[in-house]
Amino acid sequence: MATAGNTNALYVDRTPAAGSFNLYERRRLRTALRRRLEERIVEHRRAARRARARGEAERALALEAAAARLAALMRD
Repeated sequence: MATAGNTNALYVDRTPAAGSFNLYERRRLRTALRRRLEERIVEHRRAARRARARGEAERALALEAAAARLAALMRD
């Protein structure tokens, strides 16, 4: 056996390369964050429309501004 002196070699051989795992994990987290941001933007825009319909112009503007800030985060 080529790895007779190294007891950790078999374990190391079965694990994914550290770089590939990190890339996968980062992509998964980034996708989840993007989805959450998209949901929040939609929620803010809906709330702004409801506020405007109730005549709460200031609240509608604040919600639209918050949605714009979240959209800016997505562009970064």
